[in-house]
Amino acid sequence: MKITKRQLKRIIREERQKLNEEIRSEEKTYWIAWELLEEAAEKLADRFYDGQLGDGAHDAKLRGEMMIYELLTKAAQLARKKQKGK
Repeated sequence: MKITKRQLKRIIREERQKLNEEIRSEEKTYWIAWELLEEAAEKLADRFYDGQLGDGAHDAKLRGEMMIYELLTKAAQLARKKQKGK
């Protein structure tokens, strides 16, 4: 089956558009996840002292729960900043 240059260009354009949409979707997912983690860290920093959060982060690291470790470490840093600001 032969295709014309015009058909080939249209196919390429459509495929490029699909790829761009997929990339935008992945970026959107990333930024939504980032915002949720930032919000969680803020809430933790409002409820606990940096020492408590640091202890939790240490426990998470010992258990190999790196995502929790990173979240609690971020929350501890935010709590420390808030305490200095008071």
